[in-house]
Amino acid sequence: MKKTALLLSLILLLSGVSCSFIGIKDPVPGVTADAEKPMVSVSLEPCEGVLVTSENPVKVRSGEDAVFDVAFEDGYRFSPAGNLLYENGKITVQKVLYPTTVSGYCTALQPFRISLRANDASLGEQSFDCGAYEEGTGSPVTLRARAADGAVFLGFSKDRSFADGGEVISFDSTFQLTVNDDLTVYANYNPTDIGTVPGKNVQRVIYHMDGGKAFGSHDVFCADYADEYYYYPNTLPDLEYFQREGYVLAGYRTAEGKFVGCGWNAETDKNNMAELYACWLSETPLSNFTFEYDRATQGVRITSYTGSDETVAVPLSYRGKPVTAIGSGAFSGCSFRTLMISRNTVTVEDGAIRDCPGFTELIFSDGVQNISDAAIQNCPSFKTLKMSAVIMPRFCDDREGTYAIKYEHVRASANRKKLVIAGGSNLVYGIDSNILYDTLCPEYGFDVINYGCNKYAPSLFFLEACRPYFAEGDILLLCPEDSEFQFGLGRIVAYIWHYFESAYEAFAEVDIRHFENTFSTFAEFSATRRNMAPKTYQMKTTQTTNRFGDYIAEKKGHVKSFDPFTVSSKVNLQVQNVTKHSDALNAELDAYASMGVRVWLTHAVNNVNSLKDESRPGGRVFRSFEKTVGETLHCTVISSLEDYVMDPEYFYNSNQHLNSEGAALRTRMLLDDILRQISGEKGD
Repeated sequence: MKKTALLLSLILLLSGVSCSFIGIKDPVPGVTADAEKPMVSVSLEPCEGVLVTSENPVKVRSGEDAVFDVAFEDGYRFSPAGNLLYENGKITVQKVLYPTTVSGYCTALQPFRISLRANDASLGEQSFDCGAYEEGTGSPVTLRARAADGAVFLGFSKDRSFADGGEVISFDSTFQLTVNDDLTVYANYNPTDIGTVPGKNVQRVIYHMDGGKAFGSHDVFCADYADEYYYYPNTLPDLEYFQREGYVLAGYRTAEGKFVGCGWNAETDKNNMAELYACWLSETPLSNFTFEYDRATQGVRITSYTGSDETVAVPLSYRGKPVTAIGSGAFSGCSFRTLMISRNTVTVEDGAIRDCPGFTELIFSDGVQNISDAAIQNCPSFKTLKMSAVIMPRFCDDREGTYAIKYEHVRASANRKKLVIAGGSNLVYGIDSNILYDTLCPEYGFDVINYGCNKYAPSLFFLEACRPYFAEGDILLLCPEDSEFQFGLGRIVAYIWHYFESAYEAFAEVDIRHFENTFSTFAEFSATRRNMAPKTYQMKTTQTTNRFGDYIAEKKGHVKSFDPFTVSSKVNLQVQNVTKHSDALNAELDAYASMGVRVWLTHAVNNVNSLKDESRPGGRVFRSFEKTVGETLHCTVISSLEDYVMDPEYFYNSNQHLNSEGAALRTRMLLDDILRQISGEKGD
């Protein structure tokens, strides 16, 4: 889509940097705590742009306030600082202790510029009105946008368009904000017709309403996205853009019938296009439920369900009030297979879904705020969780949020040979994937993906979610850090929700029965997001994670003669972490091997000075740990543990995070291990 910018500019008056301080004379000598407090003189030094209309100077007792009547000329304003206050034409110098002269309390207003642009000027009109400057806040500016025929307005964004990752300001076509600095705002529009093949570096998603309407009247809607960073565009969340009377939006489907949820990544074709059809579920009849008013949410709570539907969609409202809660026991002993929790629901109480033997699939709104793992009880067949986005993302420009690109990369490489390195943050900071790629791609045809996350993120989740996109001949290279999460513990942590907020489809790829703490950590995640500003899926990390998954900001080393990580409490390698949950991990590794995937293992790095003597090379625990890994896990160990116990000069900000020099050294060692293993297998 051709992008033309429409620029409207306005010069307003606003304050510049404040500059004031109080000149203080020496305290009055000879005054004791028991004596009467002395009178002190307080004056406002003459200042351009303001007239003092009351007595100046004034005398007050030490510790009291001094008050002056003032009048500011046009183009000037009060400059707040220290113990100065201004209100209703009066400047107050608070709690004066000594004779004081105040200066710099007035400053000239400075101009600023507002620029209002459109992502495509042919798709709509936009304007703004500015109100008078308000003391202490700024100037109120009202933004307005109106889409042209054949287009819809999506929202206002800051600095860049939505497609280019601009920060969301508002989705309302009329919106007021307060401005106190230069500001560029984009009005974002989209055409409603399919149009032609998108231009270079643009991905297009076409939505067919399939019985519903887009933005009230359209049968087809298309949205364009920049593809300079992410592999796939995210589908639109259920923000009520698409509606159908008596139905709820469950997500979308492809022409082949594959389900794609709201907010999921949509795979595009060779023309960078994805064509989707709205997937509607009929609202289950209200007569099948009983309701009660829920004071906490100002909506209604479902207290019971008495129907026999195979698919149950929680209704959006009852008697004009939103259905906001599902009470304990509401779905008890039911026969449904699929349950959809709609976008208005914010609370799912403990025991809300229990004793439902045929229940297998939950379509779950990410607008839910209150839920725990106890919400679903004694439902042994429940295995599929389909997350549905009903709010805009919050973590997509955070480094952890951008880890979703690693999952996208795996999916995008489904039909290509690949080497995927999986482990904790020692990989994020300690691998230079370009070194691996520059050798493994031209010589052996391998793409390289750095799937490092966090040592407390369960490797089982990654392994199970990514397995459908591996094929015979691919290489899975494990690099577990010394944590039971890395060696098979199936416990979800809040990090996982951060990582996959922009790739909710990963949850649908796993058997949710294999994991605990799923919904309780979602509630933590939801609480964190509640006070964060909405973002767009196109926003990128500010901490520079590249498309391989490496942390690429410069990581400067430490002075070689100084070891910042030497601490009195050093650690031992934990052999029990390897064995405690190995059955679960080995089952997953066996599943990979049965597909013809080569499953290898290398070792995470450790700062030698962070380890106790027995966990250093040659020590008793060191030998036991390395031996246990080799004998317990169903994979081929390609590296020596000793090589990856490194000197402190190579570490950055923790005992597992390498600096740039250390990452390059470690990557070359790993490349040698990989090439040696490839050569050895060819020799076999």
